[in-house]
Amino acid sequence: MVKRKEYQVSLVSPGVLDENIHYGPFSRDWWETRSSRCTNTNNKTATPVLYPIRINMRTLVLLRNTQFIITIVKGHPGSLQQPGYICQAGDLTSAIFNNPSSAVTTLYQRLFDNNTKFSGPLIMGHDKIEISEQLLEGVNFRPFCCCIGKFWLFVY
Repeated sequence: MVKRKEYQVSLVSPGVLDENIHYGPFSRDWWETRSSRCTNTNNKTATPVLYPIRINMRTLVLLRNTQFIITIVKGHPGSLQQPGYICQAGDLTSAIFNNPSSAVTTLYQRLFDNNTKFSGPLIMGHDKIEISEQLLEGVNFRPFCCCIGKFWLFVY
């Protein structure tokens, strides 16, 4: 069994859903897949579960007694249609990155002058049920995905 590091993460702000972004042509970039176990079959296959990546969502994580706040924005230097991630700790702010891992890791390394790396989903609290439930509040339709042969189908 693989042990995962537990981080003290809290949701500062759930952010907002934008109909054009979360249900438009680039919506697949704004929903995150998490696996859960399907219990209605004998073989218990993994079923993907989607959660929104909300604009202006903010999480706080405590690392080495320092508060790191990760904010999701619309767009990053590589794509204006995908989520961007900014990390802030004290007076320091990272650039906009295309993933939370880079945003937190870059700022942490700058602050503490070491090579420690972090998993973005864990740092954002994506493994926390209470955060996931808050992100689903106000969601009228949840896109879903399935695998048909060798094709991954995203329905929004």
